[in-house]
Amino acid sequence: SSNNSFTLNGPGTISGSGGLVKQGSSLLTIVSGGNFTGPVTISGGAVYAGNNSFDSVSSITITNNATLDLGGGQIPGSKPVTVSGVGFNGEGALYNSYDNYPSESLNITLAGDTKFGGANRWDLSSGSQISGAHNLTIDLSSDADNHYAQWNSVTIGANVASITLTNGGSSITNALGVTGMDTSFQNPGTVLTISTNGQLVFYSGGFNGSIHLLNGAQIYHYTAPAGFAGNSMVFETGASLYSYYNSGATTPVNSAITLNGVAHFVIGDHNMVYTNVIS
Repeated sequence: SSNNSFTLNGPGTISGSGGLVKQGSSLLTIVSGGNFTGPVTISGGAVYAGNNSFDSVSSITITNNATLDLGGGQIPGSKPVTVSGVGFNGEGALYNSYDNYPSESLNITLAGDTKFGGANRWDLSSGSQISGAHNLTIDLSSDADNHYAQWNSVTIGANVASITLTNGGSSITNALGVTGMDTSFQNPGTVLTISTNGQLVFYSGGFNGSIHLLNGAQIYHYTAPAGFAGNSMVFETGASLYSYYNSGATTPVNSAITLNGVAHFVIGDHNMVYTNVIS
């Protein structure tokens, strides 16, 4: 349907071995429990999958700038998800509107350039991976809570073209937290770009991807001695690196450093050793 939106609710569940195909530009809201095991294809509009209704499906495919709203639910088991597009009304192909901080375990294949969004926080848990020879944009600007998402030991495939944390044209701060990403990037040359007002926050572990900080972007690094091992770190004018806590530890910075203007490094509590070229 493109003219009417529909809601499936009530005390029952959706079960069986069949799948679900959503077409048309309407919104389908599912708040019944679900344990059906077939594939899900969303090729138009948006599906709100509340009450963990997609927990047991075999796979999820999102095309034609459609959206899967996670609805605050957890999707376990490294679920195969094939995704492309900016989502319905540009909100993101994968999106969360429910304030429950869900942590998803997804095996994501980018079938085209893709956008992730959210009106509320959602995370990728350990065991998740992203692959596909396309660009990924993370836009948290519609997050009415704290404009934050977290990736925990997420594997980034060697063919991923680029990842960008954007500010969505907003003046708010968007932050991506990371843990356990020491060896996550199969290609250390894959660049994670942090846009103006964006923050990349390290809570545990290091990082082996490349980083590009645009004007006013920031890194907060709380995880010495874990360091940086990607091919490069590029700082534009006004970009900042804050590294402190863990007194006595030594953080190795093995990435080549490029300064395209005046950057601001704030270092405390531990040493940092730069082993590559600073230019």
